[in-house]
Amino acid sequence: MTTVLPLLVALVACTDNSPEAQATRTWVHDLQPILLENTRLAEHVLWTASDLHDKRTEPEAARQVWAEAVVPTARQLTFQLEVIHAPDQWAARQTSLEQIWGERATAYEEVQTALESGDRKQWQVGRERSMNAKLREEKWFDTINQELAPYHLTLDQYP
Repeated sequence: MTTVLPLLVALVACTDNSPEAQATRTWVHDLQPILLENTRLAEHVLWTASDLHDKRTEPEAARQVWAEAVVPTARQLTFQLEVIHAPDQWAARQTSLEQIWGERATAYEEVQTALESGDRKQWQVGRERSMNAKLREEKWFDTINQELAPYHLTLDQYP
């Protein structure tokens, strides 16, 4: 106990209480519910793709999940992110994520249209666009976590 107390005091003393740090902590905190929803979206996409690939579901059921869960959730995430107030120093980074998620939602809509029409070429285009958005999203999280490191904060893409 005697060694823990000085460590706790040192940690508290090292906490950055500047307005910038406080705003950053608030922003990271405010993003958490949206990131949980992002996890749910990823699960829908993965489960649906896996079920289709392994023939555990019919195409009609996959179309229904895509239309009722995937596309609306992707759109809603973009709207929810736009409502979060990012501190000035993080505003451009948040706008970048908004763009990525908007592109992902559009790509998912293209996949939905392709599933409804049976257009394999359109499905491939939507799939490629969604993969591109996914890669950009992963890079965004890698970069933002490097930038948040001095604040001892991280954003988990799929908490």
